[in-house]
Amino acid sequence: MAAIASLQAIHLKSGRRGSIRCGIAEPSGEPAPVGQKTRYNDGLAERVFMGLFARKMDKFGGSKKKKNEIKEKGLWDYDYESFVEVSKRVMQGRNRSQQQEVVREVLLSMLPPGAPEQFRKLFPPTKWAAEFNAALTVPFFHWLVGPSQVIEVEVDGVKQRSGVRIKKCRYLENSGCVGMCVNMCKIPTQDFFTNEFGLPLTMNPNFDDMSCEMIYGQVPPSFEDDPATKQPCLADICTSYKLSDCIDLYNKRLAQDAEEERIGREEIEYKRLLKERASEKSEIEKERQMHRLAGVLREERVQMKLSDAWLFLEEKLSELEESNREETKRGNERYWRESVAHLRVGGVSICT
Repeated sequence: MAAIASLQAIHLKSGRRGSIRCGIAEPSGEPAPVGQKTRYNDGLAERVFMGLFARKMDKFGGSKKKKNEIKEKGLWDYDYESFVEVSKRVMQGRNRSQQQEVVREVLLSMLPPGAPEQFRKLFPPTKWAAEFNAALTVPFFHWLVGPSQVIEVEVDGVKQRSGVRIKKCRYLENSGCVGMCVNMCKIPTQDFFTNEFGLPLTMNPNFDDMSCEMIYGQVPPSFEDDPATKQPCLADICTSYKLSDCIDLYNKRLAQDAEEERIGREEIEYKRLLKERASEKSEIEKERQMHRLAGVLREERVQMKLSDAWLFLEEKLSELEESNREETKRGNERYWRESVAHLRVGGVSICT
């Protein structure tokens, strides 16, 4: 990644401190005002990157004829408009989730095997890692989004220079499409850094001035809570389709996504209820087994106590019988002694 960034840096035109002008052909060296298209003077490295991404993405969109035409072109033959056109073809016929998955696969295909794991080891989610990646974003993504600069942001109450402000996003400016911005850039990029690289990233596009703020280290909001997902189509500048087609398609996609999410939530809820019922049934069965076991143990304890009581009773009865025999024996002996003594006193002799 550092080597690629260095290669691009050769073709950069430096602006003021903390920003990269990235070959802007405007006299002011800054992006054109809103409503006007910014002119760029892309170098060989920029065209190579456009070609790499366009080739990877075109595998997922377009006719076979188009694909064959693109294979014949060299990496340096691409311009930004052709790169955006490939993105538009990828969008067609796919819902939001499918578009995001295409971008994820393209990004993974651009990396060597095991790169996400190595990234997690080198850049754990710390303040330093967030600031380092913010600094790297400025030169590395200049060909894609235009000039940007590192800014100070607040993440979880801590101020740090892990933010990147894109002055006027080149991708949004050339496409004019909210759907492309959200589904082909914002959400898949956030998801890739957060889930694949383990470094949270939040992107906040401003559709009024076409700027964007990237915040490394900040966990992105859910799709339902993200304001960008509720942004209507930019009907005045959208270049993806005709105005009526764009509005209809965007509304259909929103409805389709909402229906898919509703069905997904219902399936999750249904599975959760089944799991809870299975768990409750298992708990009830366990309780029944415990009650049965407790009953068996109680019965065994009662039997043991009865057995001990019976042994104790037998022992006492045996002692009582022995005592009675001894008492009877002593009584008989005393009786004979008294009888003999009485007879002697009366002058009667007893011959034995």
